[in-house]
Amino acid sequence: MIIGIFSKLGGSRDEANALMSLGDVYSQQGRWEEAIVCYNNALEIFRKLRHPHGEANALMSLGNVYSDIGRWEEAIANYNNALEIFRKLGDRQGEAKTLMNLGRVYFQQGRWEEAIANYNNALEAFRKLGDRQGEAQTLNNLGLVYAYQGHWEEAIANYNNALEIFRKLGVRQGEANALMNLGLVYSQQGRWEEAIANYNNALEIFRKLGDHHGEANALMNLGNVYFQQGRWEEAIANYNNALEIFRKLGVRQGEANALMNLGNVYQMQGRWDEATGCYEQALAIFRELGDPLGEANALTNLGSVYAQQDRLEEAPGCYEQALAIFRKLGDRHGEASILNNLANLYAKQGELEKALETAGKALNIFDELKAYPDLVTCHRLMASFSLQAGNVSACFSHLAQALYLALQLHPKLVVDTIDIIVPLAKGLASEGMFSAVAVLGSGLWEMVMKIREEKPRSEELKWVGMLAQEVCAVIALMGMSRLEERPKERAKASETALEMAKDVDEETGGRWKLEEWVRS
Repeated sequence: MIIGIFSKLGGSRDEANALMSLGDVYSQQGRWEEAIVCYNNALEIFRKLRHPHGEANALMSLGNVYSDIGRWEEAIANYNNALEIFRKLGDRQGEAKTLMNLGRVYFQQGRWEEAIANYNNALEAFRKLGDRQGEAQTLNNLGLVYAYQGHWEEAIANYNNALEIFRKLGVRQGEANALMNLGLVYSQQGRWEEAIANYNNALEIFRKLGDHHGEANALMNLGNVYFQQGRWEEAIANYNNALEIFRKLGVRQGEANALMNLGNVYQMQGRWDEATGCYEQALAIFRELGDPLGEANALTNLGSVYAQQDRLEEAPGCYEQALAIFRKLGDRHGEASILNNLANLYAKQGELEKALETAGKALNIFDELKAYPDLVTCHRLMASFSLQAGNVSACFSHLAQALYLALQLHPKLVVDTIDIIVPLAKGLASEGMFSAVAVLGSGLWEMVMKIREEKPRSEELKWVGMLAQEVCAVIALMGMSRLEERPKERAKASETALEMAKDVDEETGGRWKLEEWVRS
């Protein structure tokens, strides 16, 4: 109706602007195809009018929609066309914003080095313009890349710098977004209370601003923390509150994401039918919206819930469909994650050679992307498959690489890796494979010692490095003491192992029950 009025008035430029505004509304509602039609019609008018600035803005808006629905090559093409126009016009502001958007697409694809390069170029441009808000937004985005790479200290530094700028400018929306990002990185580190505090601060700001969309996102993130802590009822309550808001706003994509998160909780609780129902509802919405990335994620989750129920005929179909979408989108990170899921499925079916081959492909992609936390997880997975296949040497090698990377990233990754190493050592010992236990412990101990000679990135990593060293020493001594034939030496090794085991148990609250193992 609005467009019709402008058309009757013969105001083509006004008509184009109205189309842009309407496209923005559709985009906010997740009505992607309608948004694309509006932006394309506006683009056509701007080109006929030879209005390059309007043309560039329309291209930017099209790029934003394609980015949101995972049509990344189209997004990149539109952004590059906009960038070319802005540069010809000498519009440094438009250039900086486009570089930031290009960085966002590369980030979503897992092309992190390209994302960093574009964000740094945008950051330089914003600083030259004296645009402090643009600078802060770019710092926020850089923080996201570093967080996904496992460079958490760099991420936190960027978020805090962005937060400081937003507070100085009095930009409450930006402040809330920076707090949300800080909450995310603390959550990734397992620093739950700090994550919750930041999300609650962001939630308070969004409510004061009357930003219901931001409020729903903060509730979703709080739900994620409770989910990771196993606080299921609190997670469900927050997800349902977010779901209600998204439905009131008519934000279909937010609704689908909330359903996905609810499905995750029900899956963890073993409430299979409810989990499947949530995932299927989300899948239908993503398909209705023409959101292939959301579709791939929903298919992944459906495959996971089928796999957990041993519905081994249905799970592969979901994973294969998701894999095809990720590959079509050029989403290398998504592709690698699905390959890991497929590898788990093959192992469950007893096809260990296929499992190792598939996990190896995922490992290569994560390595190429420099997705270090994912590399740690993938090495741990391959260690498990190698052991099942009877290749103890390959198992030890993957565990060593997992621990090596973890010791340079974050204490949580180190502890999670030790969670796998200790039961493995205990299992080998119970089978009388004391030589293998000694080799595992001494090999890891030597590796940890070499890493500890380097300057640790944080005091927490320094502490967890000492802990890892003691755990590895206990494992090595347990193997050696059982192999030692001289009673005196055997007793000495056992005594030393027991002393160190007590120290570790005291430090960790008996997490690995090493003293009990040594005494057995």
